[in-house]
Amino acid sequence: MGYRYTLKGASKYPTIDRFLNTWSEYDYPTPHIQTIQTISMGHILATGGAGASAEFEELSAETVADIAKTEATLVLASDTNDNAYDTKTVTVHYKTAAGVKKDCIATYDPTASTTEVAFKDLPTGLVAVTDFYCFNTKDYGTGAVVSSVAVQAGDNVCVGVTGLVAGIADPDICFCKILAAATQPTLANMFGVGCVYLRTKTNQADAGYIDTVDYITAWGELCHATGTIAADGTTEVRLYDTTLTTIPVLDFYRRVEILADHATLDEHLLCNDDDTVVYAVIKVGHAQSEHSRHYVKNASRYTFFAGADFDYQCAGAAGEYCVVTITLTPEGAAAIAIPIMVLKGEHLHYQPEIPLEPDTQVTLAVADDSAAGGNLIGQFDLVEALNI
Repeated sequence: MGYRYTLKGASKYPTIDRFLNTWSEYDYPTPHIQTIQTISMGHILATGGAGASAEFEELSAETVADIAKTEATLVLASDTNDNAYDTKTVTVHYKTAAGVKKDCIATYDPTASTTEVAFKDLPTGLVAVTDFYCFNTKDYGTGAVVSSVAVQAGDNVCVGVTGLVAGIADPDICFCKILAAATQPTLANMFGVGCVYLRTKTNQADAGYIDTVDYITAWGELCHATGTIAADGTTEVRLYDTTLTTIPVLDFYRRVEILADHATLDEHLLCNDDDTVVYAVIKVGHAQSEHSRHYVKNASRYTFFAGADFDYQCAGAAGEYCVVTITLTPEGAAAIAIPIMVLKGEHLHYQPEIPLEPDTQVTLAVADDSAAGGNLIGQFDLVEALNI
């Protein structure tokens, strides 16, 4: 079933509603809680038999991964040595994994511009940049990277991590390149840790389908992007911001939901540049991603793991069971794993109403104890208060 968002003034969990109403009334001169939102996810999982384990989601056999909050040490080099670069600089506007906006500068190596040089902070020019996460294209566009001299004929000026000239074709190493005669890169030549792509598993007739992706940045900002399936669906296409429509996504961290404008004819995959890592899936015949991982948004939203319901159906004997493990981080505490035993033929209702720490993730995993295996039918609810 995937996610369904119900925007209303109350959830079906009165204890949470009473808390939120009280919090809104007493913590602020005027109520800050604009809307209480219930997020429900339901699914039927084939449990796989004794010893099998799986995440409680439908991924059409894809293995879904998460991007790490990896910050980089940023360097500069030209792929050709040229005296025209002597004493010249490249300035970069970027964001850290915490969303802090920073500026830095590097001076081309005067002996050989092919030699890598480190970017240093502005305004001091003394501290090496080790916290680069993505270019700040949403504020600066292509001006997020500027060379003080035009790139010479036949050259490419590269900004990225160590090995960027040899790895000029790899966007995980060379985050951007400025082409000959230009002082700024094109948006098509700007990449980064949070750069994601859209494609289909095989080439069917999904060409022209438009997918909308709601995602969270590494600093907890909710963003929206779109991508259009290529004529050959297996060709990877960039995602673009829905408001700044020419700006490609460089700051993806966790998916909230993906919606296609038609039911898919093949799997739609959100992936990395060479399709070796998948971040989300819309399975065949659906128009919505289905998953149990929920990334708790930043402090502008108050989120609770409200409750869950499970039924386990199997052909085994009475007393057989599966175990659902809910992993979450309560507000102000460390992550915990909550194991719940679901017996064959019995309905289990679990209603902890736990407030969650911002910028953490909720997952559900299922381990089967039945030799025959069976189906786990389940649903869990999160309640969010939009503090805006």
